[in-house]
Amino acid sequence: MSAEKMPEIEMEDIPREECGVFAVARIDGNRDDSRDIPLGIQAYQGLLGLQHRGEDGAGISVFNTAQNSFFTQKDRGLITDVFAGGRYLTGFPEGSMALAHTRYGTGKKSGDAAEKAHPLGGKDSLFMIAMNGHIKELENRRGLTDTEYLVDIIDKRMIERGETFRESLLETLRSIGGGYSIVASDGKCLYAARDPWGFRPLFQQRTDKYHYFISEDSALGPLRDASTAEAKEVAPGMLWTVPLDGSDATSESIYHVEQTAMCSMEFAYFARPDTSYYGRSVQQIRMNIGRMLARMEDANFVADVVVGIPDSGSDTAIGYSDSTGIRYARAITKNPYVGRTFILANQELRASTAELKLNVTPAMVRGKDVVVVDDSVVRGTTGRVYVRKLRDAGARSVHLRIGFPPHMNPCVYGIDTGNPSELLARKKNLDIDEMAKYFGVDSLRFITEDGLREAIEWTPQSVEGTIERQLGGVCMACVNGEYPTDRKVFLPLPSARES
Repeated sequence: MSAEKMPEIEMEDIPREECGVFAVARIDGNRDDSRDIPLGIQAYQGLLGLQHRGEDGAGISVFNTAQNSFFTQKDRGLITDVFAGGRYLTGFPEGSMALAHTRYGTGKKSGDAAEKAHPLGGKDSLFMIAMNGHIKELENRRGLTDTEYLVDIIDKRMIERGETFRESLLETLRSIGGGYSIVASDGKCLYAARDPWGFRPLFQQRTDKYHYFISEDSALGPLRDASTAEAKEVAPGMLWTVPLDGSDATSESIYHVEQTAMCSMEFAYFARPDTSYYGRSVQQIRMNIGRMLARMEDANFVADVVVGIPDSGSDTAIGYSDSTGIRYARAITKNPYVGRTFILANQELRASTAELKLNVTPAMVRGKDVVVVDDSVVRGTTGRVYVRKLRDAGARSVHLRIGFPPHMNPCVYGIDTGNPSELLARKKNLDIDEMAKYFGVDSLRFITEDGLREAIEWTPQSVEGTIERQLGGVCMACVNGEYPTDRKVFLPLPSARES
């Protein structure tokens, strides 16, 4: 296929996460001293482990105990860009609490400016908030992002009603749905909240000196004090309060829903492979997705080699190879140093950059029948690129296997899949033959909804017997259109200040 006939590539053909959060507080109420790892550095280390959850901006806020104020640094760009590879961390004060955030946004969304990066603080009240996810009731309000609007509501309630920050935060969360994990502070306490459905992940870990909250437990690894303890998931629908005066942490319910519904894409794509959800290894889940795809093959299906699309498609390909006996080969390499395509200045640069990201080793596929395994398909543009490259490298036939059911609907809980009209499965009305023709493959199969649930559920728990590790429901609204929050009636939304 000639370059002129290749589809336009406006951005990477992947769904995008809406951020990662981190928070740490000293449980003895003291500020760090020269013997401790400064909280700003701990926040930076935690953020580095969450870079995959948001690549467009980052921020850290440290509460300066001596001055009773927050010192915040944030900007657009990768974490290492914002903090100059750690060189800018020396400016953070000694403190008792820190919040941090890495975010994703696009040029088409409000909130991409550096000043709108998280954490965000009140105009008239002392508090800071960072959020992962999306609250649909708060979107498109006077040009504010949902988090900005949440901050505005809380700020107004504290001034007009005389409420504490905890009261305003709790009552506002009780009136809304959506998917979120929130870390916040008013300088007196650290707060952490997870939505009642558990769409977005959140972990906590308490050591002798610190109390941590983070989007993924694997990101705590670099923190020496945290690496000695086991992280536990924050139960859906809970608000945790960690006083900065050394008092005991407490938790309370936001509200209860009948069935939790963690985002299925967290298991299949977003999380780091060394993360665990509900005590289940994400890497093992992805390998089981591959085994489930293998179960779906016809009895007479044969191929020479299995190839995974890095990064998250690789584990799925290994599981598929284990079950089918077809040899696994690392025939596709991802160049980690090629920049994000959507931020480039024009279409020609975006398309050429996408071409550079995935490279095929011809010796591994030449003259072979190849099964290529990918984690998901959104618009399908990247799939056409790697299928063509496999053909050009001499593959005799190409069979595409996808470890996530076809995307048919937009996510309203914190994942950006772009314009719904651009979703390939929606455009092709779920016609597998038409989608196979679009990709240029000899055969195409997606895992089913039931198959994905089974792959998640049959993954053994690393620790048994705790209720926090029991798997609840799994949200697949992007597949089946069944939005869990549609079944919940909310209180009237609090108003925010008028501009």
